[in-house]
Amino acid sequence: MLGERIATKEIRARLARGDARAGTAALCLLLAVAYPFVFNDYLVRVGATILMLGVMAESWNLIGGYAGYPSFGNAVFFGIGAYGGAIIMERANAPFPVALLVGGAVTAVLAVIIGVPVLRLRGHYFAIATLGVLSFMEQVVIVSERLTRGGAGIRLPFPSMDLQTFNELIYLVMLLILLAATLFTYWMAHSKLGFGLIAIRENEVAARVMGVNTTLYKIAAFTASGLFTGLAGAAFAYWQSYVDPPSVFSFDYNVLLVIMAFVGGAGTVLGPVLGAVVLGAIAEYLNSHVGERHLLVFGVVIVLTVIFAPNGLMEYITGKRGLSLGSLLANIREHRV
Repeated sequence: MLGERIATKEIRARLARGDARAGTAALCLLLAVAYPFVFNDYLVRVGATILMLGVMAESWNLIGGYAGYPSFGNAVFFGIGAYGGAIIMERANAPFPVALLVGGAVTAVLAVIIGVPVLRLRGHYFAIATLGVLSFMEQVVIVSERLTRGGAGIRLPFPSMDLQTFNELIYLVMLLILLAATLFTYWMAHSKLGFGLIAIRENEVAARVMGVNTTLYKIAAFTASGLFTGLAGAAFAYWQSYVDPPSVFSFDYNVLLVIMAFVGGAGTVLGPVLGAVVLGAIAEYLNSHVGERHLLVFGVVIVLTVIFAPNGLMEYITGKRGLSLGSLLANIREHRV
């Protein structure tokens, strides 16, 4: 009887925690949806940018956080998605929803083509290879002038709506893509695919011996990563009404999305989103108030975050670590080099 009572209490406690998390998630989603209708146009554009970076960080998390493959070329998916959407809007006069889906689909197919040979590499070899793919695809776009307009870029007609309404639309589209990427990550983390990717991250050889189809699992994660990043790229092209190689194949995106994922908590469902929101807001504030020195201050913020939260801010959000001085010092000792 006593054992049954203890088990019942534990089940009730878990259900209560689950209800609390679901309620918190619903409240956050409601606030996110209401955001563009409450704040001014400038803050809506900032919010849309942060959501876009959140999509890219969450997408990178699928292959870099769960599978442990440090990709430094995910910006190639962003660029291909942007060009895929822009080309079909310019050449076929396709509406934005169609261009969005085409951009995501083309990028997913490209991710499979790239992933088959590149995912055979490991560690820094894989990282260097993905960086090379980014540079290679940028040059391909530049020399393919008949299709991509080369270095001149592609100009798209501005939609027939006022600027504030347009920014609100883009914000909601980016929010929808981020929600889809986050829900997919949640499903994956609790599925056979997620368990297989974690096994690959911990010990790929052992995972293969245990029967995990490592090649298939890695390609699946890489493809999903490309799909969501490509959707964000297509939305970005429509938002800017102009796309050229330097703006969408930028190495800066690679650096930002990896930093955001690790600051928030790589290998967790909400960590990359949290990292994008926190660092995105800090970067925008510093850029507005500190000026040219904002990169220096931003770098200090990142260093402090890595020192005090090497496994990401999600440790503190979930209560795995406390905010006391003793806990912070223990964290430093545990992860010191």
